[in-house]
Amino acid sequence: MADQQWNVFPALPQGRHADGQAVDPVEEIFPEGPPGNHPFKVLVATILSARTKDETTAASSARLFKHAPDAASLAELAEEKIAKLIYPVGFYKTKAKHLTRLPEGLKKFADKVPQTIEELISLPGVGRKTANLVVSVAYQKPAICVDTHVHRIMNIWQYVETDTPLKTEMALRETLPKKHWIGVNSILVAFGQSICRPVSPHCDICPLETVCPQKGVRPRKRPGAKMDNDSTLKFVSWNVNGIRAVEKKGFINMMPDFDADVVCLQTVQQGLLGTHVLLSRQRARLIGCQ
Repeated sequence: MADQQWNVFPALPQGRHADGQAVDPVEEIFPEGPPGNHPFKVLVATILSARTKDETTAASSARLFKHAPDAASLAELAEEKIAKLIYPVGFYKTKAKHLTRLPEGLKKFADKVPQTIEELISLPGVGRKTANLVVSVAYQKPAICVDTHVHRIMNIWQYVETDTPLKTEMALRETLPKKHWIGVNSILVAFGQSICRPVSPHCDICPLETVCPQKGVRPRKRPGAKMDNDSTLKFVSWNVNGIRAVEKKGFINMMPDFDADVVCLQTVQQGLLGTHVLLSRQRARLIGCQ
């Protein structure tokens, strides 16, 4: 595994090849060496990672780089081919358009990936979050990559008081010591995906529970805790069309995050969700609604 500061996918679990061998996603995408040696790949992988699960980004990036490991080869691919290679990343058609235009955008920088935030955001599909990540991962320069987890958790801690990721980035540039700039994203992404979740955070197992201000937080119910008669129940209702719309996006895995006491689903076919729904919330009662 590459050094943690190089890791574009900080919370990515290892998958497995067909022969059962463990897959290191960083090594899959950067077989030639650390990501810091390949700014172009870092840039493209980061563009693909937006609104996409880490494991999907890793697989899609690896497929694309087999055909286009650099800007020159990417310019040879048709937009439809790129879209096919990167599917199913989120908004893959839009990202394919951006990647089609990327080689032309790099020409004004002598076909090199620029090293400043201002130059990077002039490229198609590159916002400040992507630009900061490229600067820090590809060039090991101080930069603060603020995604939804960094923005949310820093406000929960009241380390900043901001209402947009951009304002959070600017505030952190003023208050966060530079030695933490590169590492803060990897740390808080992993923390935000595992413990300090957006919905029903696991405050009961958080090592910071006694000192965290918990601003705007509604912690999950402690496992095994008995409910008072006056406690409010959380009720989740979902119709069959809504389920079909999100089923391929991991509806089953989303269920525990709802932390519901009662789940009401419109009658669905066994093949769509099956008994997995019953297993996904051990504390919820499943009511079949017509």
